[in-house]
Amino acid sequence: MGQSPTQFQCVSRHLFDEILCGSQLSPNKEENMRFLLEKYAVSKDEFCYVGDTIQDISACHRAGVRCLSAAWQKNADSAALKKENPDYIFRTVLDLYDYFRKNITFYQQ
Repeated sequence: MGQSPTQFQCVSRHLFDEILCGSQLSPNKEENMRFLLEKYAVSKDEFCYVGDTIQDISACHRAGVRCLSAAWQKNADSAALKKENPDYIFRTVLDLYDYFRKNITFYQQ
């Protein structure tokens, strides 16, 4: 039987047009961010990335986009995430969802 979707996966389906993940073969998160910026013709100010590691924050800095740090996993290093990304750390999926509701304009298609 397949794994049931996480709470974040359920919420994110309604918030994002496309979701790309990292690769175990090579670091490609920055490349994915640049691909999405170009594909959807959005500015870096309009783009955000949800990540849960210091490497995600670093990739976002290199790409010049906002990183929203997900610190709700049991093994998340909240202190390290907060040190590197103090303005955008979320301890629950609901906290992240509330951030989107307050800060993101949703377009109906």
